[in-house]
Amino acid sequence: AVVSTQSGHYGRALLPSHFTLHLDNLKLPVNISATFHSTDYNTWVDKPTGYAWTGTGVTQMLEVTKLERTNGKMEFSATRIAPYTSATLLPHIVKASVDVKFFSGSVSKDVVLNVGESTNFTCTIKGADLTKEVKWMLGYGSSYNGTLKNVTTYDKTKDETVSILTTPKSLNSSTSFICMATDFKATAYLWYFSVTGHNATTTSGESTVLGCRAVGAKKAATKIYWETMDKGVKKQYNSTNTASGMAIKNEPYDSTKGLHISTMTISTPLQDHTYTCKMDIDGIAVQAITYLDVVEISAENRAVIKGKDVNVTATVSSITNDVARFAYFKHGAMIYNLENHMMKASVLSGGKQTFHVTHHHVMMDDTWEFGLNMTADPLIPNTGANFKKTIKIDVVDVSVTHGEGTAGSAQTFTCTVTGAQASPTFLWKVDGSPLSNTADTEGAFDAATGKKISTLVVPSGGGTISADTKLECVAEVYASVFTLPSYYDVFSISLTEAKVLKGNTASLTCKIENAMEETVNKIKWYRDSTELAPSSFTTTYSSASSTSVLRTTVTTETDHQYSCVIGSSKSVAKVDAFSVSCTNGAAKSGSAATITCTFSNYDGSPSVTWDLESGTYEATNTGNTKRIVEIKSLTKDMNVTMTISSPDGNNQKYSAYAYVRGLVAHNTQAIAGTQVSLTCHIRGLSAKPQEVYFMDGSKKEKSTDCDSALIPLL
Repeated sequence: AVVSTQSGHYGRALLPSHFTLHLDNLKLPVNISATFHSTDYNTWVDKPTGYAWTGTGVTQMLEVTKLERTNGKMEFSATRIAPYTSATLLPHIVKASVDVKFFSGSVSKDVVLNVGESTNFTCTIKGADLTKEVKWMLGYGSSYNGTLKNVTTYDKTKDETVSILTTPKSLNSSTSFICMATDFKATAYLWYFSVTGHNATTTSGESTVLGCRAVGAKKAATKIYWETMDKGVKKQYNSTNTASGMAIKNEPYDSTKGLHISTMTISTPLQDHTYTCKMDIDGIAVQAITYLDVVEISAENRAVIKGKDVNVTATVSSITNDVARFAYFKHGAMIYNLENHMMKASVLSGGKQTFHVTHHHVMMDDTWEFGLNMTADPLIPNTGANFKKTIKIDVVDVSVTHGEGTAGSAQTFTCTVTGAQASPTFLWKVDGSPLSNTADTEGAFDAATGKKISTLVVPSGGGTISADTKLECVAEVYASVFTLPSYYDVFSISLTEAKVLKGNTASLTCKIENAMEETVNKIKWYRDSTELAPSSFTTTYSSASSTSVLRTTVTTETDHQYSCVIGSSKSVAKVDAFSVSCTNGAAKSGSAATITCTFSNYDGSPSVTWDLESGTYEATNTGNTKRIVEIKSLTKDMNVTMTISSPDGNNQKYSAYAYVRGLVAHNTQAIAGTQVSLTCHIRGLSAKPQEVYFMDGSKKEKSTDCDSALIPLL
């Protein structure tokens, strides 16, 4: 549509020539687009709606919210604004319209044929020329792979499109033909004579419907009845003669489809059974065998640790026919089945099939649904059924305590379940052997917290544990089993008493024999009743023998009790803090010198050894407080070391000194021609010398410096 505007400028609107809308399938709103072009100015503004465009070609979407069932035009409009300011140039409206046409369609009635015959189906569409859009296709389930032949024409005077389909003679089973044009679709059925039985699958005690149908029959049946074997006796039933809990209904004959339908309702079936549906039609006896399959569905609730995966499982047993294609799981709005490959099914074996899906990363309590959605026969009423089971997913927490101790003790273990929706059950195993149900004590189930505790004392029948023991707590919540390993670690622990000299560092070693690493890592140290910081000791693990070493400086003569503790087992030792003072020994060269050491706050009798640089000695003891060593012939100054034995092997050492008493001269060195001073001193004398002199051969030189400071009394 070309629309004139003021001052000789032109604009145009490009729209589709028409729309075809099928009234029966129409869904509002409908969106229709129009494109506006300007020959001179680039700006278009749609004042009423507020849409704006920039450029020479702009598309406007028109939303249709109401359509009358009449043909007509829809009008589009846009306002054009000049891009410059001028009092003489005013906005101009550009308008264009689009044709809207409505149509309706239908297809001819169903047809009943004998195998090898052919017929025509007619599809009529009034109100539109849809010759290019019309197409035919076979309905779902047809096995025919050939080309469908049809002729489609348009009658302009009637405004009518007609398409005629000729059915293939090679068809041998009932099917449907679908005529489609844009969003129009209509179905016609072609019926060939056949008799079909509809099996039924149900659960024990639930009412179900068996059915049979004959289609394509050109005459009504003269007799319809059901037959079965009951304890070896053939029995017949019809709509007026039935057994207890049975009802038979025959639907009226449908001549359009040549259809006979008979249904048998069984109210409380308890076991599988076979029934034969029989009909006499036009002098011909036809029959269909149907099977009643009574199955059992079990779908147990599951428990899972938070954040873990869980298998959601259901089992169908007593199956005669494979039901996997009917099975499904449902979680929220999501369906899991074999068709979408989101459900796994076992092979039917022994009349049983198992189905499962995996629920990943379960974070909270949840529910699933398992069901068998048995397909209904579209022609037989009341067939098909949906059997459902609800499965609860219970998020729980399960824990077990461990034990450790020295041989000859007993231990109490606890296994705890929290967050359970149902009361858990417990089973304990010791070294792989299950204990009796009376071995443990189970507390009451707290429904508010979902908590239950099982307590086991090992050994359960009294006595003590003498070797490492492996335990398992088996907790069962719903159909989920949690096996938690535990242990009783039998070990030995020892700490030896120490004798420590005041001012020295005590190094206490706690030995742990045959302990697991988890056990060793639990060690604690105490001084008297005060726990010491982990930084004060170092623990080293070894499978055979582990150690924990505590180092502490002894600053006083106060004794302390130290203990290394693992669980309820500990070893205690005393640190005996003492002090020692020794008198140094002195003697003239070649004479005997005596050193005496006195002990203070030493518990018991100290055991000592002496270490001299040279010479022989004799050691004597005086009670528990004094230790004496006599050096037989002292010829030079020397250090004397006394080693004090400690029970833990960390022996203490104390040093004394023995020196030669009398005149001592000091050698010296000098460069030739320089002055040198020679020095000697006297020690260990009780009085100042009367005369000191230096002698070089026969020459004597007296010293004028004889200070008492040169006579140390050491």
